Amino acid sequence: MARHGSHSNEDKPSRQTIDGQTTGSQTKTGNPAAANPPSVTRNKNSDPFRDAVEQGIQDGVERVNKHTKHVLTYSIATFVAIVVVCVAVFGVMSVRTSQKMREMNEINACRDTVAALNASYSNAFQLKGKVVDAFSSMDSSYNLEKLSAVYKEDVKSPASFDCKVDPSATAKKAKTARVAYDKQAKKFKQALKQYGAKQDEEQASEEE
Repeated sequence: MARHGSHSNEDKPSRQTIDGQTTGSQTKTGNPAAANPPSVTRNKNSDPFRDAVEQGIQDGVERVNKHTKHVLTYSIATFVAIVVVCVAVFGVMSVRTSQKMREMNEINACRDTVAALNASYSNAFQLKGKVVDAFSSMDSSYNLEKLSAVYKEDVKSPASFDCKVDPSATAKKAKTARVAYDKQAKKFKQALKQYGAKQDEEQASEEE
């Protein structure tokens, strides 16, 4: 009986030891710190590779933005330069075109004046021929005194005018010469008209 009681006492510490080990095992398993070591948590919150990737992406975006701004600025500057050049070229061409048009107008006006001069010369020359014919006939019915006054006048050929050299100055010279021919033609007409009027008077007196 005493042996049996001793055997019971020996078995009890063994269960306590098993219980203590079990209890210790449960305590170790249920510890949050043991399940999540501090080193693992620290690596998850601060990842050098991930930070490097994010920084690279940010730097790339900044470079793209800078490049886009640079290209945009360059494009605007180029466009403005082209516009300025076009305006300058258009302005120069417009000035030259206006100058050419003004020169052409002056040349055309000069040519018209020269043409009028030639017409006046032709008219005066024809009238002088009539005066010569009337004076050379030596007919008493002519007013020889009137005819002799204009008979001595010579109708000279006009000078040669080049309107391309100096249109304005050439036109003035041609106009002056035309006025002189018109004055001569007027004298010739007056002399011939007086002769006609005298003939009419003499004819009227003879009829009476």
